Amino acid sequence: MRNQLLRGASTFAMVGTYVSPHTQPLQLLSQLSKERLPTQVEGQSDVQLLMMLVMAGHAKATIPATVRTLAGEIQPPATMLAITWLGRESLLRFAP
Repeated sequence: MRNQLLRGASTFAMVGTYVSPHTQPLQLLSQLSKERLPTQVEGQSDVQLLMMLVMAGHAKATIPATVRTLAGEIQPPATMLAITWLGRESLLRFAP
């Protein structure tokens, strides 16, 4: 994990960055449960898995929209803010 400074409206926040390919949303949730939150999730596939976790009610996160450029699409990093009680219950029952 490496730390980055993110510039907010008028403050700076230290946020961890997590980068790893996963195949299932619960694998990502399990790994992120071991990280210090908030943490950044990079890579289009991991951001899509995080989006699934948010839609299922397992996590709270800020996920920026994909940016279109002349070279293609770029997915900015998402920020995982918290794991919900439903996410913790799912980890207890179904964690890989």
